[in-house]
Amino acid sequence: MIQAWWHNWRASRRQTKLQSALQRRAIDEVLWQTTVASLPFVACLQLDVLKRLRGLVSLFLDGKEFSGARGFEVSDAHAVMVATQACLPILYIAPPDRPDLALAWYDSFLGIVLHAGEVRARREWVDDDGVAHSGSEDLTGEMLEGGPYGCWNRYFVEIDKTAPLGNGPWLGPNLNAVDRGKTYQVRVTDGETGNKCWGEIKIQDKTGPVLVCQ
Repeated sequence: MIQAWWHNWRASRRQTKLQSALQRRAIDEVLWQTTVASLPFVACLQLDVLKRLRGLVSLFLDGKEFSGARGFEVSDAHAVMVATQACLPILYIAPPDRPDLALAWYDSFLGIVLHAGEVRARREWVDDDGVAHSGSEDLTGEMLEGGPYGCWNRYFVEIDKTAPLGNGPWLGPNLNAVDRGKTYQVRVTDGETGNKCWGEIKIQDKTGPVLVCQ
């Protein structure tokens, strides 16, 4: 009885905090529609998905601090644009009523610094022979080669689970508990152009446990 009460109280308190954050960082309707329209891979989403994404974006904005480098002024449009693209990959990581679990993927940082143009960043790395290097490089906004990119359902994802990886058979991206900790080859195909990209992925389950006391 006490455990059930404690569980319900914590769930109620969590939802109250989430609703407070949603109200505090509510996104202006015109700004949201403008942001969605400017991102083709977001504009094609169904209305219920966009509603869920909008809530997650508000919670992301409530937990992060934006600043501009070298006098760059960060507007609401900049912040919402960045937050929308950050939240889309984690949209389905957690249940709809636990957006805090999805946002936990970004708990390792608080501040987001935006630059008007290129920025020179220091880099340190170790090559395949174990030799340490250091240097700098000019960074701009990163994008995948070959754009522009369309809606997510234009692309097909396939996984090769059989060694030697990369030779097939290529299967649909259906994974379960037996795949945890394993490394597979993944291939993404553009259904319109036929272009492909590939790489290796390691399957991990980072979803926090949900305890139900009865």
